[in-house]
Amino acid sequence: MRLGLITYDARHLKTEQVALGLALKGTAELSFHALPFTPRPARNILFAHRPDMEEGAHSRDVAAALGAPWTACASPDDIPADAADLFLILGAGLLPAGFVAATRGRVLNSHPGLIPLVRGLDAFKWAILDGMPIANTLHWIDEEADAGEVLAIRRTPVFLTDTLQQFARRHYESEIAMMVDFEALLAAPRPVLGDEVRPARMRMPAEKQAELETAFEAYKARFAWGGAPS
Repeated sequence: MRLGLITYDARHLKTEQVALGLALKGTAELSFHALPFTPRPARNILFAHRPDMEEGAHSRDVAAALGAPWTACASPDDIPADAADLFLILGAGLLPAGFVAATRGRVLNSHPGLIPLVRGLDAFKWAILDGMPIANTLHWIDEEADAGEVLAIRRTPVFLTDTLQQFARRHYESEIAMMVDFEALLAAPRPVLGDEVRPARMRMPAEKQAELETAFEAYKARFAWGGAPS
């Protein structure tokens, strides 16, 4: 299989982790398609639920180490639709309609929330505040944010002894594992979803982030694992 990795022309931890995991499996011919990275404006982040992506290697260096082609692309429209049999999104904003249409059913994303209930940005944080189960969702990309066909869902286990930081780390690691395991997940039965669909959320403001520690204690009381999932 020819597998295209859509990433950033920058240092990017998720790209490093997923690409190395895929390379160890050795089941796909990898290519890297690197989009410009625009630094985001400074925000008041009280709790960082994901590691710093700049702690990873540059996507170009990862590709070189794996002997895989790396191409800088000014925009997703510069990625040839026939460059790969399947694409994985490791780093990108919303994809333009033309690229989505040309690659429909061939672009996979792992969203760090339970689609269709937890969509948009800061999904981990919003799920805790909203009392929703926390999971990663593998899905096809379509024109709407976090709304494509759901292919697999993995709940992230939480333990009564967890700190918020420990739980966030476990959730992120599950997201990476889901991307690496995409072939097995595609072959598995599709999950059964409910009828409720919630709108995509924006970034969580600081005043809401200040509520996370208290909300997490309530989340653990409801969803904590013992010997088996609750």
